[in-house]
Amino acid sequence: MVIGSDGMVSTRRASLVADQDAAFVMLDRDGKVLSPRDRCAIFARLRRSQALAESTGASLHLHAELIAQKLLGQEKVARDKLKRLDIAN
Repeated sequence: MVIGSDGMVSTRRASLVADQDAAFVMLDRDGKVLSPRDRCAIFARLRRSQALAESTGASLHLHAELIAQKLLGQEKVARDKLKRLDIAN
């Protein structure tokens, strides 16, 4: 992350950052994003994985895992916060 608009970044250095699977973000002094303009570009690898999940079969496993985790969380709230053991199980 770079704050400010003074200085230079060579394409070689930008390439080294990309090779490390890291993101380069440049902010102005007020915190406004200058680069990349598309803030979602930082998450391009994640978006590609999500897009491919359906065709690789990972999607069904991920959905099942997310639902299981959500149900466990709801059970914990019912048991620990609401003290409702009758609905926690």
